[in-house]
Amino acid sequence: MVELLLIEREKLVIDLLVDYLKDKKINITAVIDEQEAVKLIRSKKVFDVVLSNLVMPVLSGIEILKECNKKNSSIQFIIMTGHPSIETISEALDLGAFCYITKPIERMELSHVIDKAIEKKKLLDENQFYKKSLEEKVKDRTAKLSKTVAELELFKYCFHQSNDAKVILTHDRKIKDVNLQFEKVTGFKKKEVKGKTMSVLRSDYFEKEFYQNLWSEVEEKGSWVGDIINRKKNGEVYQTRFSLGPVKGKKSKGRYYIGTFMRIDSSSGEKNSKSC
Repeated sequence: MVELLLIEREKLVIDLLVDYLKDKKINITAVIDEQEAVKLIRSKKVFDVVLSNLVMPVLSGIEILKECNKKNSSIQFIIMTGHPSIETISEALDLGAFCYITKPIERMELSHVIDKAIEKKKLLDENQFYKKSLEEKVKDRTAKLSKTVAELELFKYCFHQSNDAKVILTHDRKIKDVNLQFEKVTGFKKKEVKGKTMSVLRSDYFEKEFYQNLWSEVEEKGSWVGDIINRKKNGEVYQTRFSLGPVKGKKSKGRYYIGTFMRIDSSSGEKNSKSC
């Protein structure tokens, strides 16, 4: 229901205007005392439209309009006057008044103006609703992004400070990043292996089919764990315990794999070894 505040010093005019609007779905609060009107405007009651006489005994319609602006700028304020002047009307419109109506007021004219004022108020309210909704979504998204950034920073710290050698592979299984322990164990610097596959570490202990089976297990079961015999940059062969799995659960170009390995004693034996 639309809430309308009617401010008019003459009771007969109030009765006439209320009669004009009786067929509309409007709840009309009519007051003769403009100071009482100001109290209503300042109260918790929300008005959609204010229809006010310009000339009142104590406060003018312009002053009442200013009070409305303090409360809610979306209130549609309509000025009624029997003696309009360019200066007064210009001031009212500059302050955000919807329009003015010249007395004597015709039924059809009032009905049309009120309909247009209500239409504008609804549009402003909808715009405010969508703006607030968008702001809340942006705030929520920002909070989630901040949390993600914090998690990424923590992951980055753990990744680079780990005592195990770690490697991140892209969706097409190429090296994206390695930590310091990887460089120590393999002898390769990050810039030497970035963009290459893990084949740079392979020794000659296993056939191509083994690596195909390894990746099939990663894709089907979500991980692979085993012992691996690899070769360092200087040609030295060494044995490690290696684990490999995806960072994301869905296959896409945004998917990554993370591998972790640590060097183990060669006495565990070649026959029990696996490799990637």
